[in-house]
Amino acid sequence: MTRGSGRERPVLTLRELNRAMLARQLLLERARIGIVAAIERLAALQAQWAPSPYLALWSRLEAFRREKLWSAIERHEVIRARLMRGTLHLVSAGDFYAYAVATQDLQRGAWNRLQIGRGVDPKEIARLAIAFAREPRLKTDVLAHITERIGPSPRSTGSAAASARPRTKRSIISSGGASPRSGR
Repeated sequence: MTRGSGRERPVLTLRELNRAMLARQLLLERARIGIVAAIERLAALQAQWAPSPYLALWSRLEAFRREKLWSAIERHEVIRARLMRGTLHLVSAGDFYAYAVATQDLQRGAWNRLQIGRGVDPKEIARLAIAFAREPRLKTDVLAHITERIGPSPRSTGSAAASARPRTKRSIISSGGASPRSGR
């Protein structure tokens, strides 16, 4: 019973709970929604193994074609980035920033612990990288920007800049990256 209402809440059977979970994950039947909407509904798609997102979407969407996913990535509607658990995921461009912010401290944490005693200020490097990468930038451009401002730091600045934003395909920071079609 719910408090004070005098009514009992319905309790799902195990089968009903299973069906609800499958439907929520678009696994009960193929849906007639677009790629971006599907990825947003699923929160994100694991993409560490290259075929994974294609198989996941093909299993869930009516009339899925891999070219549509390539196009969404090329148009930066879908972004491939290292996010949860440090693995590649596909997320919508609209959801990317929230995931990036939510996971950036965990991703930087391991690198920051290695920098103790090296004279590198991880927060300063992260601040510079994030400010510069408000639009899509190549990792090399971000590194050059940081090096111009704080000078080179052998074997550490690159890792800091890469950790300042989740890594995306081909080290393009905060961008959709290259498509599988382009071979990059």
